[in-house]
Amino acid sequence: MVQEIRKSHSEQFHDLLRQKHYHLMEVPKVSYRDFEQLRKFGEVHNIFEDLTEELNRPPTQYEYIKEGLKRAEYFFKQKTKQGYRWFVLEKNLDGSNRWGKFNWDTDNDLQLACLQRLNRTYQSRIVELSTYYQLLDLQEKYDIDIGVHESLDLILGSDIAIRSRQYNKTAYFHITSFTGARWIGKKERRTINLSETDVYSRDFSKNHHTLAFDLEESETTTLVNGNPVLRTEYIEQKVQEALMNTYSDSYQAEQVEDIKKRLEKSTYFSNLNDKDIWTTNPKYQY
Repeated sequence: MVQEIRKSHSEQFHDLLRQKHYHLMEVPKVSYRDFEQLRKFGEVHNIFEDLTEELNRPPTQYEYIKEGLKRAEYFFKQKTKQGYRWFVLEKNLDGSNRWGKFNWDTDNDLQLACLQRLNRTYQSRIVELSTYYQLLDLQEKYDIDIGVHESLDLILGSDIAIRSRQYNKTAYFHITSFTGARWIGKKERRTINLSETDVYSRDFSKNHHTLAFDLEESETTTLVNGNPVLRTEYIEQKVQEALMNTYSDSYQAEQVEDIKKRLEKSTYFSNLNDKDIWTTNPKYQY
């Protein structure tokens, strides 16, 4: 009797991406400077998680963008004045505020700009999920725990963390496109209000690593049905570099432990514990 060989976590996920409805389609491109000044345009940051929970699988590009545009429309049609929603975008040279106005119904470029950003975010989320599964496949080889929790993203600014049991080190990975990598420094300068009296300042100076993907086949990236994912050998190289880093866990683990203690005083992450962050099981089963 021939024993069936079970596919790895990443192979199963990539098989899912090969299904025809996961084919990544091109979207129209538009340059809209004022829109790019906006950090948010509605409750779109949890779309991927919300749809995954609802569908019991990751959303397709179409499903993700459709839901995102619905939320964006709701956002831009709230608190309008004469049909426009106004935002302070940046400071003028004289120090005064420069305002931008947006009208969802009449500005086709606004809708295209939302679609374009949603598409970029969708691709990043697919890369993040693929990287998570690829790290799971490397877990035994490198004796690591994998950290995936929204506190890592929202507070520490990291997409995925790994913790080595053997070398007593923790490393943080930022997953972004090559064009988006230049904004990593801007993310570090962002301060986070953990509570009314506690402000957290990010620090990417030690054992923070960038995993950068292309939108086409390259040394770091391969395409699965049009979807960019990182090559496993590239991820493995970055893991090795992180584990060889001279900074010990005495500094890095304190970032997580410090955050956990400080979040006990906040409302949103008050019940955060070790098991919430460090996982040994797949996030989603197919």
